[in-house]
Amino acid sequence: ERERERERERESWGRGKESRGRGRVSGKRKVNKMGSDDSKKKKRKKSVSDDGQPMKKRKKNESDTASVESSSSKEGADLSKTEDWEAQRAFACAIASPMLDEKYTKRVLRVIAEGAKEKNVRRGIREVVKYVRRGEKGICILAGNISPIDVLSHVPILCEKNDIAYCYIPSKESLGAACISKRPTSAVLLKPGDGYKKEYQKLEKKMQSLERPVNA
Repeated sequence: ERERERERERESWGRGKESRGRGRVSGKRKVNKMGSDDSKKKKRKKSVSDDGQPMKKRKKNESDTASVESSSSKEGADLSKTEDWEAQRAFACAIASPMLDEKYTKRVLRVIAEGAKEKNVRRGIREVVKYVRRGEKGICILAGNISPIDVLSHVPILCEKNDIAYCYIPSKESLGAACISKRPTSAVLLKPGDGYKKEYQKLEKKMQSLERPVNA
């Protein structure tokens, strides 16, 4: 009986050795497989242009040049968009009064462009109303082709209460371009600045001399 037990122990011990050996072999195979998979992976070559620069860097450079060109075109957009003043005036609302003439419209847009560079411009109806109520001084320029005009019909009354000169110009697109922005702008509050003192004073006097509509 003892001999039989010993034989059983030897057999079980031999089976354990075989299973351990199989596990090691299988592990080695797995490592080999992983190594073969890694070796099969090929590195992607970087795409190089004719100039010898990688394409990614070149795209960034092209985007930078495009942004510079767009900013330079924005600065001169106020003059090009006021050439057809009479055509723009036809699309302005009938109650948009007082309206500046062509000569002073160009002057206002130039001064607004200078004020935008010095960051002396409040842009949009919400900003204009907020800072006028806070007592900030300046001149207010409104766009006459806003539809519906009721969106900004309360701004002239607010300007009169706070002794701020205001006027209309025909186009919201030209007003937005003068603020160095791609979007059209319905209202602008221009604060006085050191770089355009004389022109600012002339425009303020002109706006105050314009005939305002009589309130019923």
